[in-house]
Amino acid sequence: MWNLKLNDIAKINSLSLSKKDIISYVKYLDTSNLKSNIIENFQYFEMFKEKLPSRAKRKVKQNTILYSTVRPNQKHFGILKNLDFSSILVSTGFCTIDVDNDIADPDFIYYYITQDFMIKKMQSIAEQSTTSYPSITPNDVKNIEINLPNIEIQRKIGKFLSDIESKIKTNCMINDNLEKQAKLLYDYWFTQFDFPDENGNPYKSSGGEMVWNKQLECSIPEKWEIDPLSAILNFKSGFSFCTDLYVKDGKYKLLTIKNIQDTGINFQVDNYINNVPHNVPDHCFLKVNDILMTLTGNIGRIGILYSSNCLLNQRVALVKNINEELRSFVYYLLKSDIMQKKYQTMANGSSQKNLSPIEAESVLFTYCKQVATNFSSLIDKSLKKIVSNLAENQKLISLRDYLLPLLLNGQSTIED
Repeated sequence: MWNLKLNDIAKINSLSLSKKDIISYVKYLDTSNLKSNIIENFQYFEMFKEKLPSRAKRKVKQNTILYSTVRPNQKHFGILKNLDFSSILVSTGFCTIDVDNDIADPDFIYYYITQDFMIKKMQSIAEQSTTSYPSITPNDVKNIEINLPNIEIQRKIGKFLSDIESKIKTNCMINDNLEKQAKLLYDYWFTQFDFPDENGNPYKSSGGEMVWNKQLECSIPEKWEIDPLSAILNFKSGFSFCTDLYVKDGKYKLLTIKNIQDTGINFQVDNYINNVPHNVPDHCFLKVNDILMTLTGNIGRIGILYSSNCLLNQRVALVKNINEELRSFVYYLLKSDIMQKKYQTMANGSSQKNLSPIEAESVLFTYCKQVATNFSSLIDKSLKKIVSNLAENQKLISLRDYLLPLLLNGQSTIED
């Protein structure tokens, strides 16, 4: 085991755009578009038509590690693989780290310098800076100390951790595609009203009868109903748990509004509960596949449960389906653009962004039970797959986070 500085085994900020480079277009990666090794998107620029951002200067290659110099605790970092590097530029807000492959394994180094204790250390350095926001310098990155085992051990550990992350990313991609397909089908059937008619043809496009509805101020299919959400579901409020019950680790995770995010449910909770009061309603003991919606703040955020041993806190509602056969329909109905806009309009019209369950249930929607049932039958399998992938990812993340410090610090090894 060698104790080295990062500068001993890697080049920092070694490649930059020059006047000699001939590039017709640029794929630009800003710090905000990369988090925890996930690229949200690239920005595209045509060199002779558009002006590049002033920070679009760093060049990268296979296995370049990107490490944001601003607010390290926000985790804007990643390792680049299998891209067309000829057109990619990244922000000077990143340090680019190109590891010497003869001495060190890039994956091992990436996981070493992004583990929690290292992030906390770099954030501490950043907070001592004299800049207007917490930041580190390239020299701070160069001086990161690393305990380096021999190259074969590094490669085994790097591959093991990289394989876990690849599986997590694959599951995320599958879920993203399934969500897009389900949303597309929902919009096709319930917004454009091109659900299959009795002959299997798209209803509206094939001349299906449409009638004007005064309540919704739009045309809807003949014989479709206009109902409040209470016709198919109820919103059950969470419980107001006393803070005296909070513990840092325990049997039940306490899910609050901050855990229901735009991307779904985040199970990194602030508090746990061991001793549950006797008057907590049964519905607050959450189950896998339960659908939740926020009633305060960012009203209308939807998530589906993929973990057990969770309790429902106040201002988050459990969606209780009256007919379980319509679960998938209800999930995508509540996530639909039309429903989200209705909830935002209701929230913006009040002094406080709060909705009661009764208000949330009063929203009108257009509905045909048979079409909704058919939709659920088609989508149920996809939604189950999404939940299964989310649960698997949670287990993989827990495994990775448990093993990562043990492997990187030599407390555990990987057998052949």
